[in-house]
Amino acid sequence: MDECLARLRELAGPELYRGNAFRTAGLPTGATRGEVRSRYREAKVQGAVGPGWERVLAAFEVLRDPRHRIVHEMFWYWGSPSGSCGCSPSSPLHQDHDEAVRLHSRLLDAELDASGRGEAAEGRPGGEREWEEAAGLWSALVEREDFWCHLRRRADALDDPRLEPSSVDAVREELPRALVMPVARLAAGAEDADHLVRCCLAWSGLGEHLLDDVFDEVLALSYDSASDALRAAGQQIRSGSPAAAADLLTATAVPVLRRLKPFASHASQRRAAEVLDLGADRLGACAVLLAGGPPPSAGAARVHPEACTTLLGLAEEFAVSPETRSSVSASRILLYGASGAGDAARRPEGLGGSAAPPPEVFSPPPEAFSHGSGFLRTMVAGFAGFIVAQGAADDLSAAIAIGAASAAVSAFGLRLRSRGRT
Repeated sequence: MDECLARLRELAGPELYRGNAFRTAGLPTGATRGEVRSRYREAKVQGAVGPGWERVLAAFEVLRDPRHRIVHEMFWYWGSPSGSCGCSPSSPLHQDHDEAVRLHSRLLDAELDASGRGEAAEGRPGGEREWEEAAGLWSALVEREDFWCHLRRRADALDDPRLEPSSVDAVREELPRALVMPVARLAAGAEDADHLVRCCLAWSGLGEHLLDDVFDEVLALSYDSASDALRAAGQQIRSGSPAAAADLLTATAVPVLRRLKPFASHASQRRAAEVLDLGADRLGACAVLLAGGPPPSAGAARVHPEACTTLLGLAEEFAVSPETRSSVSASRILLYGASGAGDAARRPEGLGGSAAPPPEVFSPPPEAFSHGSGFLRTMVAGFAGFIVAQGAADDLSAAIAIGAASAAVSAFGLRLRSRGRT
């Protein structure tokens, strides 16, 4: 890989400007080799025994390698045109470039500081409108041929055989990605990424599939983490351990799903939507199965009804597709009736099992008993649910089918007892 390209990819993070070698060394981008050496000696005398010297030393090492230096020059102030770049004094290029650097660096540094302090999105400086302005300034530069002519002349002026003419072309192709990557990395690691994702969208004009590729890269670890947790939870659900699955989901998967959720609104991020839907499916299945399981054995902890309500709420939070939202809604109706009222008096402690729950804990909707034939149909559907569950497409569908069957059986027993037939 071209060394300039490798350096650009390495630099393209939240500290794009804060880690700039010229900024750290206190040098202008047009500094000669002699000026770099002189400044290094001054800095060594002033800070060799002070804190941060390693960072300063690293900056001077960067400036000694023209392949690294030319990349850092792009992301710091150029000042007035000089003979080493060949730009006309009347050209607005340097001024336009420096304005783009000034605004983008201020916004990125502010977001980096705010993320470090854990500030809420509404409390952060640099609204989306300013990000759109910064993206517009940089987008205009990327399209200007005189911008790239400047860099080629600067590469010639550095006069080092290690810096090949093709390096500027490699940088040109990579620059759009390097510009959006810093804020995308911040968004991928943020607890509340909505604001930062909107900042990313400001750069969409730099390339048709730019954001698709950048999001795929910065979210790769989150996708892997969520997928592993959801896969393990699915295995626990199928093995009859919904409580263990619920614990795993809430501890491991839910934080990752919350980080992924803002990205699901971007049309290209189908994988984010798929992972969120799968998470909703697993959470909903746990809620239904925990509510519908048999009473705990002596000495075992009973599933608190609040846990089922919490799991259903999480499933509703993460459901994206209409199909998944419908499944989650069906599970809520199953547990709480058509009204969906999850008040404490109606929250389930068990929908089935060897002993049916008392009427005050769970009662089927009154309309289930209004017509004998209707209730029979409910019973038939409930028993059929056990069979349907065997071939269900997902865990939530299977859980709803099992829950419906358990509910119908329990309701039938309650109805018979109320008539004195048991």
